[in-house]
Amino acid sequence: MIRVILSDLDKIEEGRIVIRESESLRHLRVLRARQGEACEVLNTQGKTWSCYIEKIDDKNAVLLINSVLEQQRKAPEIVICASLVPSKKFDVIVEKTAEFGIDGILPLVADRSIVRAVDEKRYRRWDKICKETLKQCGAPFLPRIYPAKSVSDAVDFLIDNGFDIYVFALKFKNKMHVIDALKASKPSEKMAFFVGPEGDFTDSEIDYMLRFNAQAASLGDNVLRVETACAYVCGIGAYIKEAKSGKFNHTHSE
Repeated sequence: MIRVILSDLDKIEEGRIVIRESESLRHLRVLRARQGEACEVLNTQGKTWSCYIEKIDDKNAVLLINSVLEQQRKAPEIVICASLVPSKKFDVIVEKTAEFGIDGILPLVADRSIVRAVDEKRYRRWDKICKETLKQCGAPFLPRIYPAKSVSDAVDFLIDNGFDIYVFALKFKNKMHVIDALKASKPSEKMAFFVGPEGDFTDSEIDYMLRFNAQAASLGDNVLRVETACAYVCGIGAYIKEAKSGKFNHTHSE
């Protein structure tokens, strides 16, 4: 399915969407979209238009609207707090966050993080990656990308906003597995999953999280790379959302 992102330059009028934004128009042309072909237009905030291409040329594309689907975000709200790693690896984390339908990603500058700062160029790149991912997978919502924070600042921010904290660290290897931990405690309406750096969270960082009743859990026996652990946790988050919505017959749907 061909998908494009609605921009402020595009226009909705008389049952049609006129695509004028150069990136979306270029995307249609690169995919060799043709008159009569089906496509979807996403506004990245839950609204999806199913359309047919009525006309396409060098200046714009006119899409005939067939139907409109408006969705609400699935509970619970989930934020992945991922320790910063070199650019290409963190790009993968951002991509998986969007692909699994996670609500937000907060880059962590942990004590042992390899990367210590994020410039505006990287934030713009991450936003572009999220939009490209939505065009690929059809997820209706763009994840929020939060400003990078230290572990303590991230905990303070999330606690103030009503999140429960879940922390995954190497030192919790022998703790309850995350699946069992989630079964044992009914997931809250707001969940923040903290994934540590390659060298793990420091004792002081872990102590700070536990001070706020963070749930310590294991991702299994193997030592995972940060981007692998984040993808794992994103998958778990996506399952929790689907179960909560009643799609699966599981304790989490209660």
